[in-house]
Amino acid sequence: MLIEVLIAKLAPSYQKLCGLDWTEQEAAAEAVVEIQVLEGQAGRWTTPASAIVTTPIKGDALLDEQIAVRLVEDNDAPFNGTLVSFLAGERWLICARVLNDGTLLPLDGTRGCSTPRF
Repeated sequence: MLIEVLIAKLAPSYQKLCGLDWTEQEAAAEAVVEIQVLEGQAGRWTTPASAIVTTPIKGDALLDEQIAVRLVEDNDAPFNGTLVSFLAGERWLICARVLNDGTLLPLDGTRGCSTPRF
């Protein structure tokens, strides 16, 4: 019950954040895609999260392509606080830099589109 109360209090602020103009961040990104997370990674930022592209917007990603998203550039890098841990089923719009191994590294402008339904 307490969690529902907290979510209700935060929802208007989150909706306002989602409604901001992200044009500048999307223009600076090498790739912009909407994804659905296949495999969560809560608390693990050195392991890429598996996702499927639901909407390719910018870059070479294809619809329904399985991709990997990293929260840090390499396994030895410290967490940079750019993004919260992904949960399976979540949808995100990712503004990213494409790393040499093809994984995406989220940049400013990355934002959640929905939360998983249980």
